[in-house]
Amino acid sequence: MNAGVGAMGLPPLESASIWVDRIQKLAKANHTKEAIIRLQISRGIGGRGYAPPIEPSLTSLITLHHAPEWAQPKPKSWRLSVSSIRMPSALPNVSMKTCNKWMQIQVKREALQLGLDDAMILNEKGNLTEVSCANCFVIEENCLITPPISDGCLDGVTRQQTMALARQLGVHVKEQSIALEEALRSDGIFLTLSTYGMLHVSKLDDRAWSCHPITLQVYDAYLSSVAQTLNHH
Repeated sequence: MNAGVGAMGLPPLESASIWVDRIQKLAKANHTKEAIIRLQISRGIGGRGYAPPIEPSLTSLITLHHAPEWAQPKPKSWRLSVSSIRMPSALPNVSMKTCNKWMQIQVKREALQLGLDDAMILNEKGNLTEVSCANCFVIEENCLITPPISDGCLDGVTRQQTMALARQLGVHVKEQSIALEEALRSDGIFLTLSTYGMLHVSKLDDRAWSCHPITLQVYDAYLSSVAQTLNHH
């Protein structure tokens, strides 16, 4: 988040311990033990028009949302289409998590109208980027491949954690462009996001997959990692 705040010319955030204390107080006040935490930062009140204030005063909003039951024996499965919307990889804000999510909303809306869970977004070159709310990994000959940030995807926290866990397990991980045709010929696809951890892609257009052993192996490692963190706190 500090990287995104800095890229928008805002002053650095306060220390993590201060935010943890605020979140804990909010959770206690709402009698909440498990929740998804959403933290939004804005530059504060400015004048009319697009010109930002010369001296921004950060405004923060912390909200608590229902947490899905994510610690299942197997990852939840999603069915995807290929979105008609393309992600321009050169946009400077593509790799930052901002509130400007018109494109992602349209991608999700398009998928839901087809009775599916989400849609795979391609960039202007026809390469995979992500779905509306998650990063993607393709399994090819026992190797994990995920699109590079330069192709137009968010560098998600769970994406980073998944790559680290897979490497600890001895799985080869590559960041490289993935054409749609390559993904459809692959041995499997899964998604990563903070709410569920990992999601198995059971279908992409007309191509279907069963849950690959590598997906299950990395998913188990992810659950163990989260459990250790929770026990530590």
